[in-house]
Amino acid sequence: MVVGLIAIAGVLGGFAIARRGNGPDVTAAASASAAGAHMRAEIQRVIDEEVTDLKTEAQVDAYLSKLEARAIAKGRVTALEVEPGFAAIARLSDGDPKRLDQKHQAFASRMSALARKQQSQPTE
Repeated sequence: MVVGLIAIAGVLGGFAIARRGNGPDVTAAASASAAGAHMRAEIQRVIDEEVTDLKTEAQVDAYLSKLEARAIAKGRVTALEVEPGFAAIARLSDGDPKRLDQKHQAFASRMSALARKQQSQPTE
């Protein structure tokens, strides 16, 4: 959820930056809006295809590891890894809310640490 809010803030921030020039840059704003809509649709597609069949905590844990491995392979952490992970954790509705919050925070921390590590590595 936090990363989702950051992604939304980034899209909104992009719109504000696009409008700071000598006049409104409608093309840049429309492009940012279209990119945001495309990303949301792609995230939903991944959730629909990969998350809806997850039933157990073990399945969710394996899926979270798969998302982390996917981010490592891509060389960056994106909302396409983070948001489906949060959706997978949310599917564990029969679990203890405190435990689910801990799982959510642990996944967010893992992905944040991975993103920091990837950003500190020199690009080739």
